Amino acid sequence: MKLVFENERHLTANEDHVLLYIANKVNEEKGNVAWCSHAYLSRKTRLSLATVGRACKSLREKGIISWVYKKAYKRQNKTNHYTINYYLLKAIVEHKEVSERHTHITHTDTQVDITVSDNNLINNLSNNLNIINQKPRHKPRVKPSNNPPTTTTTLTNKLNKLSYTSSFLKFWENIPNKVSKGIAENNYFKLDKEWIEKPEELSKMYNAYYNSIDDKQFAKQPAFWLSAKKYLDEKPKKKDTVLADPYLNRLHMFKEAVEAKNGTSFIKGYAQRHPSDVERAISERQFTKAQAIEYLDFRG
Repeated sequence: MKLVFENERHLTANEDHVLLYIANKVNEEKGNVAWCSHAYLSRKTRLSLATVGRACKSLREKGIISWVYKKAYKRQNKTNHYTINYYLLKAIVEHKEVSERHTHITHTDTQVDITVSDNNLINNLSNNLNIINQKPRHKPRVKPSNNPPTTTTTLTNKLNKLSYTSSFLKFWENIPNKVSKGIAENNYFKLDKEWIEKPEELSKMYNAYYNSIDDKQFAKQPAFWLSAKKYLDEKPKKKDTVLADPYLNRLHMFKEAVEAKNGTSFIKGYAQRHPSDVERAISERQFTKAQAIEYLDFRG
């Protein structure tokens, strides 16, 4: 705070007033940072917000203060974090005598008056400090390329697309589920080149997948089958076409009821709906007709 008071003569009235209230809000325990908004400075200094903004900008240009913007959080604006350059203030105090007097240099023939103004002194000191603190930035040198300029690939892409269109049409002709052709064509062009050039193999793989789905409404369309890369999945296993004999399942239920001597209403109703199976079981001597009548309610 003492350095701020000692520099008041080197600043404008507005700059000095604003700097005093920023210094008053400095928290030494948290890195000498001050938290204050323009509204707070305007209220304390009784200056307008625009005047406070110009004073802060001028102080920053002179290198006396700097600040970090804080983003809004939950629609509430956070105050800026101000830092005061005490090293510059100290340097100004140490050289104030230079700014207050004229340096007279006497020569044999002439006498030269050299006057150093306050503003020039502050600007020179701040510029020197900035030069010391800033690290030199070396731009990387761009080596000239020895390769000839490359031509645009637009024409090449169009030619490739034309050649790939014939491959897609071969794929499209050999599949049964022809829906969403435009999307399927775009997805086909996005395949790896080795697969784009194998339309017949892709169509066979899709047909194998499509035929393996019992309910066709749940089968993937060609467009989404291509984008999901289903052709990389394991080949579907062939289903066993040999159907189980339903008579064997019914015979098993009938025998259990006869052996347990307890036919439920469900099994009795099942036996009445399939009397031929009951007669067949009797003929095969799985159980007697009397047992069928008693436990299965057989009426044959």
